[in-house]
Amino acid sequence: MKSHTFKGPTSGFVVTYTFDDLKDTQGYVGYLPSDSSIYVVFRGSSSIQNWITNLEVKKVDYKGSCCGKSCQIHRGFYEAASSAYPGILSAVQSLRSKYPNYSVKSTGHSLGAALSQITAMSLKDSGITPTTIYNFGQPRIGDANYASCASSYIPTERVTHLKDIVPHIPFESWGYKHECREAYESTSTSNNPQVKNCDASNCEDSSCSNQWAYKDTNVDDHMLYLGLSVTCSAVS
Repeated sequence: MKSHTFKGPTSGFVVTYTFDDLKDTQGYVGYLPSDSSIYVVFRGSSSIQNWITNLEVKKVDYKGSCCGKSCQIHRGFYEAASSAYPGILSAVQSLRSKYPNYSVKSTGHSLGAALSQITAMSLKDSGITPTTIYNFGQPRIGDANYASCASSYIPTERVTHLKDIVPHIPFESWGYKHECREAYESTSTSNNPQVKNCDASNCEDSSCSNQWAYKDTNVDDHMLYLGLSVTCSAVS
């Protein structure tokens, strides 16, 4: 992670483990002493448009303890998260042994947000608590049973931005639902972003991201969150 520079609120962040596989699953685990937290961080897809175009829709049974055998989840997301999980769990356990009072926070953008959510569920199943999710531009992950279970299982802030296309897929008509709670950013510029806390029980709040039809959405809004461009840049 020598190519990464942490600034502002993330200054002092220490990376202890990185992952990068053929399923477009990339990220790192580390800790931030300034807020006494261990972070699991997932990068978004390397090609947003290609990922949307080639999106799989098949669901498989979810094997986590949250909802027994009654939930189904997106196959591709589940396989990618499961592939990366053993290394992530080992890294988090190692940090927890050194910093037993640190909380664990899982975060990601786009495809990375889906993997972040699934991974946080697995961490809780593995006895890693407290765990909190902070995701940005997350797609729908599973069916209504999974969404209901996930909403009550782990505290979540699922941030959406204006007409971002990704929170609208996979479609509800395909049997997918979002989990709560959504925080909707309603401004289109990087100056003074306004964020609304959406309905805590209606995870598809029609006054937030779901007010927009799919035809009205775009990729540009997916690349701006909380006033920051969600892209990688080189640091000399």
